[in-house]
Order: sequence, then structure tokens, then C-alpha cells
Amino acid sequence: LDGATCTLRLAEFCVKVETSDLVYSRGTLTVIINGATVASGMHEYSAVLVNRCYSSFPSVTITNPTDNAWAGYATGSADGGTTWSNLDCVDCVDGTGPDGMISADGDGNGFDLGVRSCLDGATCPLRL
Repeated sequence: LDGATCTLRLAEFCVKVETSDLVYSRGTLTVIINGATVASGMHEYSAVLVNRCYSSFPSVTITNPTDNAWAGYATGSADGGTTWSNLDCVDCVDGTGPDGMISADGDGNGFDLGVRSCLDGATCPLRL
């Protein structure tokens, strides 16, 4: 008003994927965002695989083509990273691991690492 210039900022949608520090959580994971591989290979304990923001919430999928299970956290933010929520693993099965963690494994035995598990080499979408 009164000749002032206003800047309109769009909320940024952010995605963060990180390996847990719990025993047996380091392993192989591929993270695909909007059709492009943004992380792949072996990931060590507490490693941040992805921490990126987008103008709209991206398409996010995970997969593990090996029998070296990975477990960690996949979170999303709809306010530029101010607040974070666990992403829901759409095609995952219920696991027996710690609350909030997801796991991915190329075979079927990684279910005990995450509360939701992407098993048998499946490609599992994540959503906010």
C-alpha cells in the first residue's frame, strides 16, 4: 500500500531422506524424485541422502534392488522446512521396526527395521 512493493513467496515443498543411526540401518537405497535418481548406492549411518525443496510437492519413490536392507526417515514439509512430517510409504507393508522409520530391502527380510517396509525390490511411492 501507499506505493510499497510486496513480494509474494510461494510455499516450498521440501523432502528429506536420511539413514538412521540404529544398528543394521545402513544399506542400499535409490531415491527417485520427479523421475530423476537423486541418491543411489550404499548409505552409511546418519547420512542425509536428500534435502531439497520444490515449488510443488514432488513425486518421490524409493527402491532397494539389493539384499542389503536400508532403514531411516523420509520426511516432508509444506512450509519450506519449518515443520516436518513423516512421509507415508504408499505400497509398503507394515513392519515391526521403530516408529517413524521406513525400510527398503531387495528381499523380504527387512521388515523389522521400519514401521513401514518396501520389500522384495519394489518401487514404493512416498507421499505427504
